[in-house]
Amino acid sequence: MCGSSPKKVFIRTDANAMIASGHVMRCLSVADALRGRGAGVEFVLSDNGPAGVIRERGYEALILGTDWRRIEEGAELLEARCLEESERPVVLVDTYAITSSYVNRLARCCRVCYLGSKAGDLGSLALLANYSTEVDVRGCEMLYGSRGTRLLLGPSFAPLRAQFADSYEDRTGEVDRVLVTTGSTDPMRFVPTFLEAALKSEALRDVSFAVVVGGMFDDVSEIEGIASAHPRVELHRGVSDMAELMASADAAVSANGTTVYEMAAVGLPAVTFAMVEEQVPSAESLARLGAVAYAGCAGDSASEVARRALTRLEGLVSEPRRAHALALRAHALIDGRGADRIAKEIITL
Repeated sequence: MCGSSPKKVFIRTDANAMIASGHVMRCLSVADALRGRGAGVEFVLSDNGPAGVIRERGYEALILGTDWRRIEEGAELLEARCLEESERPVVLVDTYAITSSYVNRLARCCRVCYLGSKAGDLGSLALLANYSTEVDVRGCEMLYGSRGTRLLLGPSFAPLRAQFADSYEDRTGEVDRVLVTTGSTDPMRFVPTFLEAALKSEALRDVSFAVVVGGMFDDVSEIEGIASAHPRVELHRGVSDMAELMASADAAVSANGTTVYEMAAVGLPAVTFAMVEEQVPSAESLARLGAVAYAGCAGDSASEVARRALTRLEGLVSEPRRAHALALRAHALIDGRGADRIAKEIITL
């Protein structure tokens, strides 16, 4: 997989209290894949917010000292860095603040790529990567086809961490251990609500639960109380190897998001729900594709969604063949190698 390309890639992204850290994390996955193929990678950020984690991974970070909402600010600094390179570099942009005028300006000195799902005409892109299951393929082809833009569309391009590329296991569908996660937060109290109901379920009497407690949970005392009273519940904090934890489970109950894509890569059948309304289209799309069992949006009623999630999990426990089929379909869509697919295309621009 390694190459000898001297290509330089600047990654323009941000993360702060208003922008989810997922943008930086998926960019780091692509950066690792680029580095593995011989490219030089440098991050370009509005502020110091995510600089620490980026530098810990061994990457330089250029801090523009600008407002992340105004991407045009600092463009001249990035232009200057591009012009210092002996060969025309690539700038990979991953922020919703991207504009067509910004892209067209940078395109004069570099090849501009965009990783994300912002709709509309984004200008003279050399490459567009959108791994949503809801992407408008025909619309993108009509808009960018005449410009020669490379289109990397669909969930096979999901840029997951490298640990998920080789973690697939073809499970039997039998469910004895269930992973429960809502990500870093649980503002709706889904986890304790679901656990209380699941532990009373006769259909799940032989099932144990591995519960991930996110770093931004407001109050974990209730969950800790449930775990201390029930030996079938174990808590996991500060998980560093999510792939390994997923591999130890037979099924999962999870909030929609990147974690669901990771579960697909490892072959874990999942019951999912949306934490907020914005997640609903993606969650419903994965359900229509037969990749997950969807339980609805917790924003409507956490207790009702927990009840539906329980019903769907009971269904998977009673029908192992259905659980197996979900996992097979999900893995067929998302195999964990999306970051390297993106990197391969960027290298050859």
